[in-house]
Amino acid sequence: MPTHLLTTAKQFFRYGVTSIVTYSFIIVGTYVLTDIFAVKANVSYFFIMVVNYIVVYALNLAWTFQSELTKRSVILFTAHVVFFFIFNNIFFNLLYHFTELHYLLITVINIILFAPVRFLSLKFFVFPKHGN
Repeated sequence: MPTHLLTTAKQFFRYGVTSIVTYSFIIVGTYVLTDIFAVKANVSYFFIMVVNYIVVYALNLAWTFQSELTKRSVILFTAHVVFFFIFNNIFFNLLYHFTELHYLLITVINIILFAPVRFLSLKFFVFPKHGN
């Protein structure tokens, strides 16, 4: 297997592990805020996503892509986050307001549909290395 494919496979595995941890946080955090603290589901999701993106940056920088903290990576990650934050919240709210789906199911659908796109964006746009 070529080195760049092996590197990508390793990064995708690490991204998967990171995703499982952070997506679990999204689901549990959204549930806790919504069902235990009676915060509206879309407000809970918004707040949890803000906290989650901070954690995601740190994990992807240090472990998934083993990159260096640079001004460029912070700016590009911020652009990445803003785009997906807006996009994912619009998608969540469309499903939340126009379907009868449970808010946690909407969260899972959102995760499954857009995780691979986020990985590719991070790998080739935010944390690119020579040979990718």
